[in-house]
Amino acid sequence: MYPSIMGPPVNSLPAEPSWVSVTHPDGTSVHIQVGHDTTFAELCQAELALTQQDLAGSWCDADSGLPFEANDRIAGKCIRVISEVSSHVASTVESVPEHMQVDLPNEAKEPQTPSPSAVWVRKSPCPDGSMIVSSGSVPDMMLGLSHLTGGQLAALLPPLVTDVAYCDVLRQSLVHGPARLKTLANEGQAMADDELTLHLRASLRLAGREDVQLLDPLLALGWMRAGDIDKARAWISQFPGLSKIVSAVLVNEHWIPVMWTAGISDVQVTIWEHTDTDVDCLCPLHGLISGAWGRPMFSVACTRRTFGRSCCGAAVVAFLASKLLSKDLPRTDEELVDLHTDLKCSFAAALHDVESVPKPWCWGLGQVDVSELTQAILQTHGVPAAQAPLRAKLVIQTLGRTEVQKALHGIAPWKSLKALANLQSPPLQPVLPDELNQQSASKSGPKSKRQPSGAKKLLPVKPADIDPAKLVIAPGSFRAGDDDPVGQLPCASVGPLASGLALATLQEAQQFLAAGLLTSHGLALLSVNPPNDLQTNLQWSSIRFAARCSMNQEPMILPGILVQLGKKMVFPYQAKDTPSIVSAEVACARITVFQDQWEGSWEDFASRPVKQCVGTLAMPSDLPSRP
Repeated sequence: MYPSIMGPPVNSLPAEPSWVSVTHPDGTSVHIQVGHDTTFAELCQAELALTQQDLAGSWCDADSGLPFEANDRIAGKCIRVISEVSSHVASTVESVPEHMQVDLPNEAKEPQTPSPSAVWVRKSPCPDGSMIVSSGSVPDMMLGLSHLTGGQLAALLPPLVTDVAYCDVLRQSLVHGPARLKTLANEGQAMADDELTLHLRASLRLAGREDVQLLDPLLALGWMRAGDIDKARAWISQFPGLSKIVSAVLVNEHWIPVMWTAGISDVQVTIWEHTDTDVDCLCPLHGLISGAWGRPMFSVACTRRTFGRSCCGAAVVAFLASKLLSKDLPRTDEELVDLHTDLKCSFAAALHDVESVPKPWCWGLGQVDVSELTQAILQTHGVPAAQAPLRAKLVIQTLGRTEVQKALHGIAPWKSLKALANLQSPPLQPVLPDELNQQSASKSGPKSKRQPSGAKKLLPVKPADIDPAKLVIAPGSFRAGDDDPVGQLPCASVGPLASGLALATLQEAQQFLAAGLLTSHGLALLSVNPPNDLQTNLQWSSIRFAARCSMNQEPMILPGILVQLGKKMVFPYQAKDTPSIVSAEVACARITVFQDQWEGSWEDFASRPVKQCVGTLAMPSDLPSRP
């Protein structure tokens, strides 16, 4: 059976809850805890935000048969479709898997018992603060991912998770087992966080050490980006006698294995990584864990390997297994690839015949070969193939491997690379002048004959769409409610618990445009590359906003559509009491001069037309004279 990695169940239920039972047309039953004053409209909004199932429509009280109105209270009611027959609920299907069961209070079980057709149970907070317990078929949350390759999966933006409770909620999100198997078949050398979590927890169970704990990869990534020492200290305090923490950190689509060991006065960090990988970016995370552990310092020991640029997930499992189980580390690429294949097979076997499994949130593909990418872009712009390796080495050594990698993964790689080269003193020339001339000559070729007047003209090519993941909005640029600043958050973090402003493409925003309001906080989507019209019931407006490219730090002003997802309005900040701009009245005139009517020399007029015209005109007498 697939092991439970969904985190501890939520036990913060009220002492005397009120419950409502919702029976869907397919026979599934939803048992929901609500407040005593909860209305049917609030239930529809909460259910739509959590399960994407709309309850609004022809629904009635199962006892009286009367349809529900928006303001009707639903505590203690049983809701069903008006056309539904009560006997439709009774059916015989498989029961809930043991590792996904959540115990409900006795007073909740007696009045209305959920249908035996339920195949999963989940608790999650609603926007109004109550708790929802949903049962029924697992929604297909892998929709749109099954056809993606490993590189495309690794390019997906992972959610920003810094809170342990929010991480537990994400880990309780389930997907269909067959849908997850389809995605697994297309991953190739990529590995998802749910696979790593499964293999690392298995290593911890085999080791049998209670002093070693696994830090969820989502938390490790979130704490590296925006860590809070109080949250890290609260997580560590859950495990008395903790001496080691192990995890995998996702950096630039690459998994890095890390083990933190508590010393007497410092934290010892152990890493096993490829020679081309920069591990200094993990220092903020090391400092956060060291401070939360009560140690003033940390020391890093990174063992470098010359192989295994790809299959980074297998490298993480191999390193931590060597530390916890005294296993031998792979010594060649072939051994690492064999381990990667074995791990994929074991994960597929764990998913076999399992109806629902935890959802994966991010993928790691491996370390990108910066040298090969630099050689390819240099050859594209004129560097001969024989000179490309040496020139790429010079560029990487001069500009820095990390900076070159960021430039090559940006929106305009060549422009960003040239901008870095121009910042050097003296400026670096990636391509020599004679190579540029040869490149231009080869592109132009022999002069073609003049195109006949009746030839078809080529239409201009539409510019590439802007990637919102590469845009950064300055803090304080947008406000919500009573002029409260809101921050920028990833599109993957948008949900009933979120607040802020998320940049997204129109495709990413489609699922929210049809869902309605998600939260009572200030939450909005800012869609770049906007269409001419937008079909949604939500409030939206067309705006122009200032942003900055995260790759080359270039400022820009972009058009966008601001869609409100929360009850508090999010709006662009406008400074108050700004000084007025002094303006002067101006006028514009057009003067047409014909050669046959000009009395002077036409050659003199053509050389200085404005001066000749002004000298000919009679100036008003009331104008002040020039000193």
